[in-house]
Amino acid sequence: SSVLSTKYNVLKTEGNYNNHIGLPLTILKLKDHNAMVLEMGMNHLNEISNLSKMVLPNTCIITNIGTSHIGYLKSQKNILKAKLEITDGLNNGILLLNNKDKYLKKIKKNKNNIVCDINEFKVYNVITTYEHLFFSIIYKNKNYNIKFNIPNSSLINNILLVIKTSLIYGMSIEDIIERISTFEQISGRNNILLLKDNIILVDDCYNSSYESLISSLNMIKNFKDKKIIILGDILELGSYSKKIHLKIGRFLKKYKIKNNISVITVGTNMKLINKYVNCSSFNTSEEVITFLSDLNITDCCILLKGSRGMHLEKIKDALIIKNAS
Repeated sequence: SSVLSTKYNVLKTEGNYNNHIGLPLTILKLKDHNAMVLEMGMNHLNEISNLSKMVLPNTCIITNIGTSHIGYLKSQKNILKAKLEITDGLNNGILLLNNKDKYLKKIKKNKNNIVCDINEFKVYNVITTYEHLFFSIIYKNKNYNIKFNIPNSSLINNILLVIKTSLIYGMSIEDIIERISTFEQISGRNNILLLKDNIILVDDCYNSSYESLISSLNMIKNFKDKKIIILGDILELGSYSKKIHLKIGRFLKKYKIKNNISVITVGTNMKLINKYVNCSSFNTSEEVITFLSDLNITDCCILLKGSRGMHLEKIKDALIIKNAS
């Protein structure tokens, strides 16, 4: 929506208005707009199908098949099936896929719709700093340099999906790349905050999944030698909860060998990672706030990552108030 707004008057999904209530409320705001960018959310089968039939989209984008909501959907194959419902209202349109995903790369056709991917972009020279992601692409035998204001290289494929979509809708590659460079971070999602005493606070507490957690850990790998990782439970995993939380523990065991980190957990399920790494475990965010008040966090990177229901934003707010630069 940010990129397309340079050419179109765009109506977009705000916040989490992505379900059977929020989506029609968004559509009812349609006035003199000539483009809509709408998010369709689900945690069960048949939910996106109903939304797609309501909207009748021209272009559909699927970014990845992770493990979010696997507790309800039981498998990643069912998550794929649920996300592909986005084409139930798509007729003679375009389905745009991240074909770097192991599930999405298998989809070569979809009903009477055109299936597109991001293979035409060749990525090289990826560099991250505390504040930016830089990378270059080759497109139609020309080289382009891209700057993005979230220093997370796992977002590159999403950026390529944005570029491809915007090209489909008649924008020039130069205008697209210029607009991408102005994108502003969103609170709670890979939002980098620089506080006093050389503290880097990574506010990623809006939501969590195994995939996005690993992405965040990889993003901060080179942020400061000293790190405090604050992890809240990942919810809606059902019978997969123990398996996925233990998988996080195994990842952290290898990660911690190479990084000077302290791990703090919030909630019941994250305590499971104590099997692999020593953690300070708490039941609530308020308990963590008290614990942090006695720690020396100078010249430190602090990551906040957890499901929305764990309310890690309380920790963020407390750290900002105490350490505002």
